[in-house]
Amino acid sequence: MSSTTNIRSIDSFSSKSSLASPTVHTSKQSKFDKIIQFFLSFNIDRKETVDNTQQHAKLVLRAFFIYMIFVGNILIVAFLSQSKHDFFITNTFEYHLIDAQFPVKSAWLEQNIRTSPYKNAQNKYGDAFMINFNQIATFDDIWQFMNETMGNVFYRSHIWKSNPRVTSQRSIRWVLDHFLMIGVIRMRQVRVKAEKCNIPKSYSDEIADCYPAYSLKKKDTDPFGPITFSDSTEINMKQAWNYMSADATGMESYTGQYGTYDGSGYVADLAQYERTNKRFTNDLNELEKFHWLDKATRALFIDVITYNPSVNLFSYIKLIFEMPLTGGIFPSYKIENKQLLRYITSTKYILIGCEIIIVTFTIAFIFIEIVKIIELRSKIFLNIWNWIDIILLIISILMIIANIVRLLIINSTLYGKMSIYISTFDDLTIRLIRLQSLFDTLSILLTSISIIRILKYCDFALTIVRIKATIQRCFGDLIGFLIMFVAIMIAYAQRFSMELEVIESSVIDDADSEYNHKKFS
Repeated sequence: MSSTTNIRSIDSFSSKSSLASPTVHTSKQSKFDKIIQFFLSFNIDRKETVDNTQQHAKLVLRAFFIYMIFVGNILIVAFLSQSKHDFFITNTFEYHLIDAQFPVKSAWLEQNIRTSPYKNAQNKYGDAFMINFNQIATFDDIWQFMNETMGNVFYRSHIWKSNPRVTSQRSIRWVLDHFLMIGVIRMRQVRVKAEKCNIPKSYSDEIADCYPAYSLKKKDTDPFGPITFSDSTEINMKQAWNYMSADATGMESYTGQYGTYDGSGYVADLAQYERTNKRFTNDLNELEKFHWLDKATRALFIDVITYNPSVNLFSYIKLIFEMPLTGGIFPSYKIENKQLLRYITSTKYILIGCEIIIVTFTIAFIFIEIVKIIELRSKIFLNIWNWIDIILLIISILMIIANIVRLLIINSTLYGKMSIYISTFDDLTIRLIRLQSLFDTLSILLTSISIIRILKYCDFALTIVRIKATIQRCFGDLIGFLIMFVAIMIAYAQRFSMELEVIESSVIDDADSEYNHKKFS
């Protein structure tokens, strides 16, 4: 007697629908029905051949090879959406903005240089008063950084190019010789309202107001500064002293180290309508003179956009200064490089073809999932592979929608208005960068999940079927072990992190003491 081994999928189910049952193709059958049956033939959950191992393996292998076409196109789109120049552009801006040193305002240093009998007093003491972006600690440091570093990069180290046949509004500003500056530099701060201090009465005579941590309930929305004076005719940047909502600014919320800040606030667009070094310096001096930054400021955001035509990349540079209620200034930064104009290179036809194939497969997956929902109803959620299929389908649809919206905005803005010429802050390009970031994130998720889904097509081997069954049965135990493992690792990491901080602090203090001793001896 001979026995036949029946190999079944873990997520198999019996077909109850007439759509899922095998049909006999006749000459009277319409082409639409043939297309439907063609799509359904790729669904390995349909087991018409449960008693025939050879036919089942053939069905799974065919579905596997078809699915690999889908995965391959996803990988191609994800690869072509990235640029190998991203790392180098980020390093360029980090070198010129983050690591570049600028002098600190110091009355003591200026007096010492004037009175010191040594001619090399500047060389002797100058380096001790040079800091970079990460060492900013006061409001004066921020203004000095804007004047020195930002001014040198975006308004003094450039090539000015203007077409004589157009107005100055359509002049092009080159930054660092290779980047086009899109719009102007935007400074945006969020503020809080002053509150009565909860302190002893003996201190209340001297200390009137305290400023809480930032939140939507405690943020300040009232005008402040010289705009509230009776005579404010000398103020050029009046909009900087008035509150603007998130819809008006076009900015998104940001989560930092010390809080979450929405897109609203007080906005100062520097050198607006006149992108010159003189106007940039005058605007900064005006803001500094009337104390645009004060104790009520909880976060300052500096945004600027550039475009490198040599590598077709838009760069969004965001500098953040957080001022928590405990005091101090904590800088951070974020640099994003995105390829917004994707269909202008030599690979555009490959990219378009792959995206069309992905859309076609997504439509097929939608049809298959509808059939599965009709057949299984609520039982479809009892299998992990069905969850993966649904998640994969949702991500595919969202990625297609994000790409379509991005294309519509590009066709109506970049090609229509030529944003490289504008002399105001370009919030539309930021919206495009957000959509591209969403598209890239969805592309990464789709790539990861689609690769994991390949395991679903391993039913043609009995050993792999047993492995899948084992993993499915002990899935809860694996999750429990993962939680225990992560908890133990976090505990050990926290312990050694605290020990390293103590050691690092001691080493830094010793190094600073030795440096200062050598510097001023």
